[in-house]
Amino acid sequence: MKLFHSNSIIPPLIPAVGCTSLLQPLNVSVNTSLKGMIRELTDEAILDCESVESFEKWSVGQRRILTTNCIGDAWYKFCIEKKEIVEAVFRKVGLSLPADGSNDKELDIKGFGDIEIGDWKIDRREEEVALHNNIPIAENDNDAIEYIANGE
Repeated sequence: MKLFHSNSIIPPLIPAVGCTSLLQPLNVSVNTSLKGMIRELTDEAILDCESVESFEKWSVGQRRILTTNCIGDAWYKFCIEKKEIVEAVFRKVGLSLPADGSNDKELDIKGFGDIEIGDWKIDRREEEVALHNNIPIAENDNDAIEYIANGE
């Protein structure tokens, strides 16, 4: 941990399987709305193009250009209409909160109450060692889990 801290590296927590809906704000609040806008704009653009009398057949390039333009338009529209949602959800799960822990009270992750992360720059080595010392060392021959006593 000291090596991380001395190089201003924030050690991340990699969430377990099944936490996607809890911690990925884009999946939770953004993707569905954005995909809906893209679908709506693309359908409208295709209908407009195909309703022209001179329309014959789509080329791959034409379809790609139309889709790219629709995605750009949807993103622009989304950023204007849903800006507050994006900002709020990133704060809610802590992705845009200060790393010093000063706003941890804003964290609101489903299933976790009163989360306190704290300042990542503070060396918590003594606390970690104390936590490890309270864990009983199993007396069995199972080598599937390796435990290092005293946090070493």
